[in-house]
Amino acid sequence: MMKLQITVPDDIAERIAIEAERREMSSEDVVAELLRSHLPDNETTELGFIEIGHSGRNDLSEKVKEIRRADFTL
Repeated sequence: MMKLQITVPDDIAERIAIEAERREMSSEDVVAELLRSHLPDNETTELGFIEIGHSGRNDLSEKVKEIRRADFTL
């Protein structure tokens, strides 16, 4: 296990201490759990924005004019 020393603002340190006391665990364990939940797994290689704008259509490049015309027709 690697020891890592970080500096956080007082309000964050207080929130960590309160959460640690509430859960009856150490501040270090609370921070480790937070980091685990917010960092991607080493095996994750996908970028989060892949397919964010996926339309589900396969013909966009072929029918772009037709599709745009339909979007603007009332």
